[in-house]
Amino acid sequence: MNSLPTLSHKDYTVGWICALPIEMAVAKAMLDEHHNRLSQNSYDHNTYTLGRIGRHNVVLACLPAGVIGLSSAARVASQMHQTFEGIRFGLMVGIGGGVPSKENDIRLGDIVISEPTERSGGVIQYDFGKTVQEGRFVKIGSLNKPPNVLLTAIADLQSKHKMEGHELQRYLSDMFRRYPMMDAEFARPDVQYDLLYNAEYDHIIRDAMCLQCDKGKLVDREPRSSKDPFIHYGLIASGNQVMRHGATREQLRKELDVMCFEMEAAGLMDEFPCLVIRGICDYADSHKNKRWQGYAAATAAAYAKELLSVIPGNLEVSTPKVVETTNTSHQGRLGHIWAMAFSPDGNLVASASKDETVRLWDSTTGAVRCMLKGHSKFVRAVAFSLDGKLVASASGDKTVRLWDSTTGAVRCMLKGHLHIVRAVAFSPDSKLVASGSADKTARLWDSATGAVRCIFEGHLDIVRGVAFSPDGKLVASGSRDMMVKLWDSATGAEYYTLKGHTNFVHAVAFSPDGKLVASISDDKTVRLWDSATGAALHTLEGHSDFVFAVAFSPDSKLVASGSRDMMVKLWDSATGAALHTLEGHSDFVLAVVFSPDGKLVASASENRMVRLWDSATGAVRYTLKGHLDPI
Repeated sequence: MNSLPTLSHKDYTVGWICALPIEMAVAKAMLDEHHNRLSQNSYDHNTYTLGRIGRHNVVLACLPAGVIGLSSAARVASQMHQTFEGIRFGLMVGIGGGVPSKENDIRLGDIVISEPTERSGGVIQYDFGKTVQEGRFVKIGSLNKPPNVLLTAIADLQSKHKMEGHELQRYLSDMFRRYPMMDAEFARPDVQYDLLYNAEYDHIIRDAMCLQCDKGKLVDREPRSSKDPFIHYGLIASGNQVMRHGATREQLRKELDVMCFEMEAAGLMDEFPCLVIRGICDYADSHKNKRWQGYAAATAAAYAKELLSVIPGNLEVSTPKVVETTNTSHQGRLGHIWAMAFSPDGNLVASASKDETVRLWDSTTGAVRCMLKGHSKFVRAVAFSLDGKLVASASGDKTVRLWDSTTGAVRCMLKGHLHIVRAVAFSPDSKLVASGSADKTARLWDSATGAVRCIFEGHLDIVRGVAFSPDGKLVASGSRDMMVKLWDSATGAEYYTLKGHTNFVHAVAFSPDGKLVASISDDKTVRLWDSATGAALHTLEGHSDFVFAVAFSPDSKLVASGSRDMMVKLWDSATGAALHTLEGHSDFVLAVVFSPDGKLVASASENRMVRLWDSATGAVRYTLKGHLDPI
């Protein structure tokens, strides 16, 4: 038996991602040559299959079993291109729901390829409202277009198909010859099972194969002269739920002109330059079943193989690496965004970054208004004064700096901490600044003079979070000692020690009405406490990893939390119930904050991206990029 080749990580230039095992099976079957597996770091949880298709060395990865959707796809892609730094582009290959129309005669087994238009990059991200049956949805936006190396290859392949036809059947026949067991699940079903019902006719009876559905509701279509799949190019809609409602499908077709629905592409397009290839397995209505899934997955994989056959090796190598296109901008490396704050009037968003700067953004347009430079190490926290005149920043250089929010000039530098300053907050009257440090203390400063007013001592480990109560009488501090403490801001006396977390506390926040204190922890929970008594009220559970950020809405009714699971969650502060899960980040969420009117939630992730969401619908309003690390 011949031994498999062993290459290096940098030798692999194509990343191929699948969502389901049936998609992964046909992807593996398309390889011309298999390679030995390579090592990967402990943070990369993907399982890879390595091999060659034509001239290209390809990395295959599948989403975790049972964990599909935007965030899962983003996580797999992020880990893939960090481990295989030579990857130039990606392919998202699998099945999807077709959107047939008079203009686009889409049938089961056909293939839809994401193709940019004048107004879209080829994939439109959308989200459903609460009730799919009512056809309620929110369009979130259009994602980045595929890289040019793929777009030029598509153009070349389209011209070839017009002249000579496609070669999909050849690739499928070769697959069945090499893997005869696949024929049972992946061969083309008979055309009698390709049934398109009127969009308004719902599948009422629980009958997987539609045997009892009214055949009088079928759409009359001309039979095709060939059994070969057709290839369609156009817009693909990507959302966080399965589309299974004909009337909603038709509504979105008319409004967005989409050809296909799926659930993963929107998690990739902005962070992992790729092309989306979908084999049509159903019509995105309530009559969907799994009969066509195998064949549709196979036709999509066959198209991907033919596409790679027209991309020259030297053209691929000249394309920037994914790790370069996602990590660089202008002249340097992008830096992690650690924290954010809205100005009191909601017009500005401040972000604190590993690149040693604070940036002030226009919350309406997403444009950078001002860059605050002066810290000599990373900036870990940021806050606006309640009068909007000052911005405070806390840094790894052991200082807190106060800046003029209009001019960007430094007003004052607060020195005294013996270690990294991790947290900062203004009192309601803007006269005091609280800071928390790795020196295990919290301090109160005079914002006008920079003098130390008080030192809070009592924590046994790093102080990671500080917050003032709305009346300014209390200061809350959260520590790596797993405790939250409430202090008298005037005397420095300790009121309560709040115990209950089973791991490090990352941050604390008071509700605007002053009744609640929220704390978040590496124990994956958010806890709500009574600020008057110190009693534990609710434990908010739902995140699957450490919780890094927390904030209250201005009316105190909502709590937002951001986590290492790459999600933002919105909770009801009165009941502790989970209301919304905001998906779209492709890395750890490190900061969350509400706008002053409560209509927006801003979140920042470790991959340098800030997203502004609609707090009522969960739709993304803007994506802000721009922080840079020094080279």
